[in-house]
Amino acid sequence: MIGMRIQLKGEVAFETYIKLEEGYRCDVPTDELGIPYLPVIEILKREFPSFSLPEDCEVGLARPDGYIGILDEAVKLCSSVPNGKNLIRSFYTNEHFHVKDGTKLRSLKSGLVFYAPLLFHAPDAGKVVETIRAVTRIGFRYEEITGEISCSLVELKDEYGKRVSLSDQLTYSRLEYSLVLLAPASLYAPYDDGDKTYSYIPGCELRKALLAWQRDSFLKENLPDLRFSNAYISRDGTRLLPVPLCMSVVKLDKEQLRYRLAPGKDPNRVEQDAGLEGAFSERFDEHFMEYVKPVTERITSSDGKPYDALSEGQVFKGTIFGTDEQLRRMAEWIRKNPYISLGILRKEGYGQAYITVDALKENRLPTEHMSSCFDVACMSHTLLYNEEGMPGTRAEDLLREIEYVTGLHGELEIVGKYTNVYMDYANRFDWSGDGPVTRCLKAGSILRVRTKDGKCVDLTPILHTFIGENTRDGYGEIMSWPAANEYYRITKEVLPRIYEMDFANPVRDMHLGAHMVHGILTALLKSRVRALGTIDSADASGREGVQIPVPTEVLEMLRDRYDPEIDISVLESWYRDALCGSVNRKEELYAWNHS
Repeated sequence: MIGMRIQLKGEVAFETYIKLEEGYRCDVPTDELGIPYLPVIEILKREFPSFSLPEDCEVGLARPDGYIGILDEAVKLCSSVPNGKNLIRSFYTNEHFHVKDGTKLRSLKSGLVFYAPLLFHAPDAGKVVETIRAVTRIGFRYEEITGEISCSLVELKDEYGKRVSLSDQLTYSRLEYSLVLLAPASLYAPYDDGDKTYSYIPGCELRKALLAWQRDSFLKENLPDLRFSNAYISRDGTRLLPVPLCMSVVKLDKEQLRYRLAPGKDPNRVEQDAGLEGAFSERFDEHFMEYVKPVTERITSSDGKPYDALSEGQVFKGTIFGTDEQLRRMAEWIRKNPYISLGILRKEGYGQAYITVDALKENRLPTEHMSSCFDVACMSHTLLYNEEGMPGTRAEDLLREIEYVTGLHGELEIVGKYTNVYMDYANRFDWSGDGPVTRCLKAGSILRVRTKDGKCVDLTPILHTFIGENTRDGYGEIMSWPAANEYYRITKEVLPRIYEMDFANPVRDMHLGAHMVHGILTALLKSRVRALGTIDSADASGREGVQIPVPTEVLEMLRDRYDPEIDISVLESWYRDALCGSVNRKEELYAWNHS
């Protein structure tokens, strides 16, 4: 994978046109964990109006060298240390004071290296290299804040410390992946009246992102045959699914806890993602079922237009279906190319994501699941066509498709239904927006079905499958369960967990993440030692001629807590510097403590 390498030859800071912290005249952008980044396209277009890259070239946000390993350590630090974000930010930045107008400045330290993933076609490589190398300064200039940088193109190669192990003895049927957003992603259906981003990543959006790599021979040959499910938000490592529309979040009395699958309930009250293990149960009053609503924010494009976007740091899980050989090669491709761009603003640096393979699931022999009464729920919008060739959105249209898949023609009947219609503006795969609006069965639509003769039938074909049209891009995913006394749990909303992902860290990134933590702890140790010296200097200033001994035992306690491997002489020098720097007769006091 090709990346843009940015090395800071001097300190770098930016004026307030980039999103910065209040109270600083100049600052550097950081994420919610305090890790800095460079919005490359925004910077270059702002500071170099004539700057241009090939039309199909995409540049992501520039992150510090070893970002994935650093991110992993930053999550741990912020979860255990109250001011973890400030500590992380201080590792990369310096603080300054502008004497003339009394304002504060914060800049990136000299010597840091940032990488931004690049996507462009091979014939454009020469122009891209020439354009990027011409950039030598960015940002604000003030004394040591020179803004000097050097840019180059490099191939991003890393050896991973953890890989999915594949067995030659197994035949794989699906690839499960996790995708963490590294920048806000705006996923719109064209002309959607709601002006809202999708709360999930449609299968067609992932296919569209991979299509940008069609110069890769493997993708060019195999993408048309792969099926991509929608990627839904993850919690505790589980891919959550749309809550069936019959589940309510309204408050009910104890007598009303049994909420029957029936028409007449408001389907707009629930349309989120949830784990469905044990969702259908008679004893649901023991605990509520939890669902997660992804966090969104408003972002602004280069032309000043606001867009709704999924916030960064959220993790989504999805599945790719294909042949055994396709999935093996896809897993290897993802390992080598973990960065992709999603959404309508990807050319402006938004929508950057990091994708990893969770597992390849082997093809197992099906076992019978017998039931005479069962539920079928749409886990994604389902596009059906009736006998007249029109979009089918009635419960009877879904039942007809279930009968076709199970081979039970005319043997099933509906005993309860809870469906809704979704107006699909996506024009299916191409997302051009030029086609007509299509009516689909909405995700979460659910039927209760039973056999007319009361005999049990095998549910294996519909336990988890895809039906209808356009299934290769996530439409028509359905699941079924044996019915459980017609009663359902009630749902409640919980917050998503940010960066909840088991990262497959490259070995080098792991070392750089550990280096960041070590640097932060060393800085904390130095500040504690110098604070001790400053306090002791107060006694020295009032008692001239009194020798102050170095508190070696205290320094050793601090060393053991923050950095056991550092030499005690280094701590003593920090202590003496603080002690001497706080009194008038520095040289004399320094001599006393060396006697």
